[in-house]
Amino acid sequence: MKTQIILILPIISIYFAMSAICFAREYMENYLPKGAIARFGKGYIFHFAYSPDGSKLAVASTIGVWLYDTETYEEVKLFTGNTDYLNFVDFSPDGGTLIQVFYDYDTSSTQIQTWDVSTGSLISTLNENTNDFIKTEFCPNSISIAVTDRHGKSIYLWNLITEEMKELIGHTSEVQRIAFSPDGKTLASGGKDEEIRLWDVESGVLKHTFAGHALSIESLKFSSDGEIIVSHDGDNNVCIWNANSGELIHIISDFKDEISDLDIAADGKTLVTANSNGLIQTRNMYTGRKLDEFKWNTHVEFVQFSPDMRTIAAYDDKGCTLLFSSNGLELRHTLKMIGRESINDLAFSPDGSMIAASNGFDINFWNVETGDLVDSITGYYEVVKDALFIPGRDIIVSCDRGVRIWDLKTLKLLKTVPSTESVRCLQLSPNGNTLACGNYDNLVLLFDVNTWLKKYTLKGHIDGISSIAFSPDGNTIVSSSWDRTIRLWNVHTGKYIATLKGDTTEPEYVVYNSNGKKMYSIDDGKIRCWDINTQSIEKTIDSGEDEIYAMVCSPNGRIIVSSMGKKILFWDTDSGELRKSIPVETWVNALSYSPDGKTIACAISNGVSLYDSETMELKKSFTGHIGSVNSVSFSSDGKTLASASRDSTVILWDLSK
Repeated sequence: MKTQIILILPIISIYFAMSAICFAREYMENYLPKGAIARFGKGYIFHFAYSPDGSKLAVASTIGVWLYDTETYEEVKLFTGNTDYLNFVDFSPDGGTLIQVFYDYDTSSTQIQTWDVSTGSLISTLNENTNDFIKTEFCPNSISIAVTDRHGKSIYLWNLITEEMKELIGHTSEVQRIAFSPDGKTLASGGKDEEIRLWDVESGVLKHTFAGHALSIESLKFSSDGEIIVSHDGDNNVCIWNANSGELIHIISDFKDEISDLDIAADGKTLVTANSNGLIQTRNMYTGRKLDEFKWNTHVEFVQFSPDMRTIAAYDDKGCTLLFSSNGLELRHTLKMIGRESINDLAFSPDGSMIAASNGFDINFWNVETGDLVDSITGYYEVVKDALFIPGRDIIVSCDRGVRIWDLKTLKLLKTVPSTESVRCLQLSPNGNTLACGNYDNLVLLFDVNTWLKKYTLKGHIDGISSIAFSPDGNTIVSSSWDRTIRLWNVHTGKYIATLKGDTTEPEYVVYNSNGKKMYSIDDGKIRCWDINTQSIEKTIDSGEDEIYAMVCSPNGRIIVSSMGKKILFWDTDSGELRKSIPVETWVNALSYSPDGKTIACAISNGVSLYDSETMELKKSFTGHIGSVNSVSFSSDGKTLASASRDSTVILWDLSK
């Protein structure tokens, strides 16, 4: 089995020298934004879809849609152009068009884009003024798309050729489900008004309205011949309808627990349901008679027939994929993904020979017949909270659910140090030998950078760690927590020293000044200056705002820089007076001084801004992240900047030009 850690398709070669570090790597087109010299990670996986012929797999991630060859499991293309996370991706029935859906926070609207699969070019964009994810379905004729949002009463038919939009009006409450008939001539819709409506796709005229549910429609599917519609509601009634007349054929009302999912076999004769208590049942579609059942030990969230009807796949809330024989519901294989115990997407290959499952980080491909793992797509991660350089070692470390150590020469992942919970923050000791990690599980971990073995676990906080900082002499580490305390620890022994006493709420950030005699914390819109000798608050600077988002101390210790909303404020550490305030175009989430103190880097919504620390003039900006930047860090020579982002990637930016 291959392990894909970073992109390998040769399209663009980039060579850049930074001190002793030489970046030389071949990248997928569109992967590196302008000004970037390297990138780590491919984002986080939200959804994936097979092409109709099974030769390609489209993966909707936080940075774009990745297109894979399913024979080699290598990347073929990266479709970018989205301004926020992609929630959904699918192929048109002819496989020539790719559709992707994302919410654009800049325009406060959901956007649907269509792309030419062969050329990688954008075909068209549909903007809808909605505040939630749009349900999207391709018409089987590949010409039209039906869309609706979860808070709207209308359905829109979008003609991809003419770009004409038809609005289907009739529902009196939110539309929850839509489905095309197999011939593409009819669209079924159901929602919170408890009614199912059938629409003529060509004219947009309402053909039938029928009701039989007591609560909102949760599922809506056509049989493969288009003669039957199956629906279920929040009251666990499953209704079988004649799709032509709207006549109720049968209602199944003997389910004792909540139905989480259902599916229809390709021949239209058998229904499978999954219940919240782990019960999976098959039934005769026309009579509702129970055929077989299987009881699993936890909640089953998804169930589906394979295209050849020989297998039923399901997954539970513990990250386990189950494969049953459809005849008799015999459990044939129990498939488990390594790492995160959850599944966010599951699909059969079009020929039914493979089952693919994603946990957001990896996609595993199993042989349906044998249950053997055939291959995996990897390189996707959680939100990256922090990243920093290890001077003199050609290494950069980043943190998400664990700590990842990357080689700056090869740009390969060297090692992952796992964590029970996501890692919030990283700090390197002044001598570069110890890495401190603050976790959401209330712990501070100290690692030996030479061996990457854990030295100490600092226990005492009763809530997650918000920030950590080493004293300039490297002997002490301070940690702030959402348990409303700030604690001091001995770096060399891992022993608890003291808890700083003072009027604090939930300290979000802590930094030492340059001589180590003072420490600063922020909480509730205030900057507090602590005397390390007395372990008490020396002064409090009230910003006048509700919240301060980031803080950094100048290398000479004379200035504290903080960010509040769309402002950067400079405070005199001696007097506590505001020296300067500069407006910025977007929210600033993190701040960092360059090693020479001449530049301040600001983490913004989709990139980084660099300001001259004396004149406060904007020197340079980099954009390219999808999602806000959580941290910024300079290399020791100041020629490279690392940004860690909510889009689950780390980008290295060239500051030498």
